[in-house]
Amino acid sequence: MRIATPILFTSILGLAVAAPAATIHVPAEHVSIQAGVSAAQAGDTVVVAPGRYMEAIRMKPGVRLVSAAGPDSTVIKGADLGEDALSDRVLEIMEGDRSTVVEGFAFERGEIAGSAIYVENASPTIRGNVIKDFGWGINLRNSENALIEHNVIEECRTFGIMAYASSPQIWNNELSNNKPRAIAISGKESQPVIGGSEQHTNRIFANVLAIVNDSRNDIDATWNDWGWEVTAEMEASPYPADISVITDGNDEGKTRLGRGTVDYRHWISASSFTPDEPRRPRLWWAAPLAVILVSGYLMSVRKRG
Repeated sequence: MRIATPILFTSILGLAVAAPAATIHVPAEHVSIQAGVSAAQAGDTVVVAPGRYMEAIRMKPGVRLVSAAGPDSTVIKGADLGEDALSDRVLEIMEGDRSTVVEGFAFERGEIAGSAIYVENASPTIRGNVIKDFGWGINLRNSENALIEHNVIEECRTFGIMAYASSPQIWNNELSNNKPRAIAISGKESQPVIGGSEQHTNRIFANVLAIVNDSRNDIDATWNDWGWEVTAEMEASPYPADISVITDGNDEGKTRLGRGTVDYRHWISASSFTPDEPRRPRLWWAAPLAVILVSGYLMSVRKRG
């Protein structure tokens, strides 16, 4: 009992002095996003008002960084720090779990050639952002359990998402016009889930390569919308003939030996795609266009038959 008493007293004292979670406003209370994040503690939320912010940001573990009005009006532009492309990034996350959140921003490349969001030894939640025209969109390294959802990633020049020694859940994102890779997977520990269910469908279309799997692991990329580049042949089991937009262990040649495969079955056609949250308003034309294209495809099939 004489040992337990001070432990109990210390626990009660700790509860008594614990501060409640705070909400910090940028720029009303702190002029920059980094200043707001630096002032925050785990559990706090930093809310950023609409505007354009030129910054290089390092997140703190357990802090939620969110925009007040979403990516259409809240832009973070990369600051040119004179670093090489691999070190260049707008926002970095070097520690923390999914309680570390970045949500609701548009990332603008500015003068940098590197990453919009760089993650190393952390597993954050990255949600509802728009990332365009970077060298690397989201660069994950040694990230065991990140959640990447409801982001729009387009026109990146090396890859939209890199999972190196990482196993994120990639859900309900839109990746388009990335050259050459929308999603790149490497490292023996990597085993991301890309979609995996009707509720978590990604739209991955018009990229030079949709997925490049350089890991040894088989990857679950089922229930995604791949655009109009594929046919019902994808439903075949165990695997159909390779399609050009996915590079994995199915590909012939010594360069692919030892790589895992990508299971891309149960694909979702654009006409039936109904994510659990709406996409960007500018994509209102996608469903009508898909109906026209699918109808044309079916008519051509009937003619050939």
